[in-house]
This record gives sequence, C-alpha cells and structure tokens, in this order.
Amino acid sequence: MSYSEEKTTEIDLKNLSESLQDAAVNLKIACLSIRSCYVSNASSVKEFVDLRSIIAAHAKIYNEKILPSTNKVVQSIQNLAESYMALTLEEFKKSIRFLSTKADQGYGLANSIKDIHEDISKDFKKNKEAATAVIEKLEKDAQFYEDQAKRLRMRANSKYSWAIGLALIPGVNLAAKPFLIDSADNDLIRSIASNEESKLAASAACIIKEVFSTSTENFTENLKTIAGFFIALKQELSILAESSSETYKESHYTEFKDAAKTIIHRCRSYTAIIPSCTTDLRAISDNSDKNYVEEWVSAKITENDKSTFLLFK
Repeated sequence: MSYSEEKTTEIDLKNLSESLQDAAVNLKIACLSIRSCYVSNASSVKEFVDLRSIIAAHAKIYNEKILPSTNKVVQSIQNLAESYMALTLEEFKKSIRFLSTKADQGYGLANSIKDIHEDISKDFKKNKEAATAVIEKLEKDAQFYEDQAKRLRMRANSKYSWAIGLALIPGVNLAAKPFLIDSADNDLIRSIASNEESKLAASAACIIKEVFSTSTENFTENLKTIAGFFIALKQELSILAESSSETYKESHYTEFKDAAKTIIHRCRSYTAIIPSCTTDLRAISDNSDKNYVEEWVSAKITENDKSTFLLFK
C-alpha cells in the first residue's frame, strides 16, 4: 500500500470523528433556535405569529423524520466501529466483504439523508423571509439584539460563537451555555427579561434568520462528510478484499481500530442529545395540519422524483 492511500484513511477517520461531534452541536443549536420562538407569545405582532406557524410545521419534519433517520446513520457508524473493536486481525480478514457491504449500506442511507436535508434546507428559506418581516416590524428591538449579540460574541470563547444569540433567550440560554462559553465565564449569560415580549420576538426572528440558518447548513455539511467517509471505506475495503498484501490489511485494521474508541464515544454523544432535541421540538405549540409531514414527503417525491424520500414514507 502506498503512503498516500494510508494517509487518506487517516484523514477520513479524523474528519468523521470531528463531523460527528460537530453534527451533535449543530443539531442541538437548530432545535434550540426553533424553541426560541416559543419563549414569547407576542400575539400582537402578526408577523411573529406567521413566523411561528412556519416554524411549527418545519419542527414537525425535524422531530418525526430528521431525528430518527440521522440517528440510524450514526448507529450504523457505531456498529462498524464496534465491529473493528471486537474482531481480531484474522477475523477481520475473513469479514472484509461483509464490512464492505455494511459500509455500502451506510453510504446509501447517509447520502439519502443528506439529499433530504438539502431539500428541507431549501424550504427553510421561508423561515428567513418570515423572520425578516418580523425584524423589519420590530426594527429597534432587532437592533437591541444585534448590539447585545455583538457584545457577547466578542467575549465568547467558542467555535460556535455565531450562535451566541441563544444566550439572550431565557431558558434556552441555559441549555446552550455548555457550547457557547467557558465555564469560568458564567457572568456572560444575561438573558432578556421574560416580560419583554417585543425584544424576545425580535431576537427569536434574528436567531431563525442567522443562527438556525447557519446550524442547518453546517449540519448538511456534516452529513456530506459522513457520507463521504462511508464511500471511502467501501472503496478501500473493496480493494482489500482483492489484495494479497497482508501488510495492507493489517495497516487498515490497526488504523481503524485505533480510531474506533473515539468514534464510538462521538456516536454515543450524538445519540445522547437526541432526547433533549426531541423535548425542544415537542414543547412547541402546534396548530398546523396533523398530516403536514406526510403531505410534505409526498410532495417532495412528486417534485423531485427522488426515491430517497421513500425512506420517510
């Protein structure tokens, strides 16, 4: 095996591990962004009521379709990593074709979910349009949010500082705190008072337009990386199955087994955030059509002629 082939696997494993960790945070940020719209009723602001209606419908898709399906993708990664941990080198050599099939199945699922999430993200543009209407209606309160978020962002020590606006929403800020600030900087978190409805409404709209949008785009990129890992693994295992090089097989096995423990930990961390994400989404008051999700899936199948959406049926 060439040095470049070995290095590619190392990079794929590193990118996979980082993407699993990042996907968990991006998913949680997306769910908290949705939840931020339900801290204030602000029923006197029609534009905000309209925004909440759109958000509620999209939250149903996330809760009923996205969370379960992406969890299956992560579980398939964990199963593969656990196989490498459990198998001896000789057992691995006998299982190469089986593992290749599992990697191929994982790629098919991950790639399909990635395609579906890209389509959902296109629909989320309606959120940005509705959020803009609220921001224009509550211009002064929106500016208050921007000023406070800028102040917090300058002090936040986190790769997720772009989501710092969540720190301004009461209740939501506590859930977001672990990935927004260092534990030593607790005084940074100061939310808007719960009775300041117009400020909360404007802040929620800004969060949907900026934070939610970024988190869903990042999550799609995470899914692309995961799908890319599966196809790279499938290709390498296919080569291994035909190779007579024992050194090549041992190198691949050792490399993956060394990374497996971290990957399993990241998979479990991702799975662990699902219940709280489900709680965030189920807490949303929803008066939308109870058949909305199935109608959305059917419409996507018709629009795109994509068999990938049949996964949701």
